[in-house]
This record gives sequence, structure tokens and C-alpha cells, in this order.
Amino acid sequence: MKIKFHYSLLSLFIIFLFSGLYIEILLFFLIIILHELGHIGVLLLYKQNIKSFNITIVGGILDVEYKDLNIIKEASISLAGVAVNGLILILLRYLDNFYYQDILIKYNQLLIIFNLLPVYPLDGYRFIEAVLRLKDNPFLEQKVLNNISIISLIIVFIFSIIYFKSLAIIIVFSFLLYNNIILHLKYSQFALKKLIRRYNYKRILE
Repeated sequence: MKIKFHYSLLSLFIIFLFSGLYIEILLFFLIIILHELGHIGVLLLYKQNIKSFNITIVGGILDVEYKDLNIIKEASISLAGVAVNGLILILLRYLDNFYYQDILIKYNQLLIIFNLLPVYPLDGYRFIEAVLRLKDNPFLEQKVLNNISIISLIIVFIFSIIYFKSLAIIIVFSFLLYNNIILHLKYSQFALKKLIRRYNYKRILE
């Protein structure tokens, strides 16, 4: 598995470094790594081939060569990272108070809420993708997913920019918007990959 660092991280580092929040940066990325280890652990449990781990401004993006997966397994993979953040939250609340406890709680809460958004390539999108598999029509599923993702992204961005007015939000939105544009442009390619993967899976079951 190759580990990559996306160029979008540079903008986030600049914001944090100028604010002098060095420890906070390390803690934030520690939580992200633990989140992704949740995904990686379940993927390895299901014997999936993880090609690369790309660390970006919105967290880690895993490039996986999926095979032999049913709907329940796909859904459990998508929620594994959030489950880890939930367990960390429970642990933090039972520990004695320490200096960085509150910020660790906020980071975990933020990652849970953010990752559950139905926006590509976040975990919420992946979970809905697994549920929509019940339709067994990859092209229709992908069209629905594309619409859910872009509409959710616009709504969340408008809400966030009104209430928080943060440069970091604009940077994150720009990254997500770029990925969603790619998703729309490669709509047929994404759907076709699903069709082929499911066909191979059905052949194995027969």
C-alpha cells in the first residue's frame, strides 16, 4: 500500500502554522489516521486489495481494488472510520480530565458529522452507495448518487459559509467540488466499474 500526501494539505498547513497551533495540527491528523485505520482494518478483514492511501484536506482517501463484497460488507467498510471516532469519543469521556481532552472530543465530533455527509468521496456517500446497490442498476444508482452528492455539497457549503465564515471551509468546499465535477464527468466509467465488479461477484457465487 502506497501512502501519498495530496497537495491540498499545503493550504491547511499554512493556515494552522500561521495560527501557531502546532500541537493541534498533530492531534487533528492523529485522529484522521485512526479514522482511516478503522477502514483499513475492515478492508483487510475482508481481504481487499488496498492500492494507496492518499491523505488530503478532507482526510484519507483509500484507493481500493474491491472484490467479493456484498451490501453489508460495503456498508460496514464505509462506517468503520466513524465507528472508530465514536469509540474514541466514549473513551475520552471516561478518562480523567487532561489539557487536550476538549479539543480531541471536538475533533472526533467534527469528523463524525463531516464524514457522514452524503458527499463524494466521504463515508456518508459510500454508505448510501452501498444501500442503493439494492436497486441492482449501477447506472441509475450512480445518477442518483451524483445528484445527492452535489445538492448536499451546495446546501452544506451555503450553511457553513453563513454561520462560520471560514477560509478553511472555502478550501475544503473547493476540494470537494473538484472531486464532484470529476465524478460527474466520469459518470459512465464509475457505473461501468460497478457493473463489472458485481458481475464477477455473481459468477463467484454461482
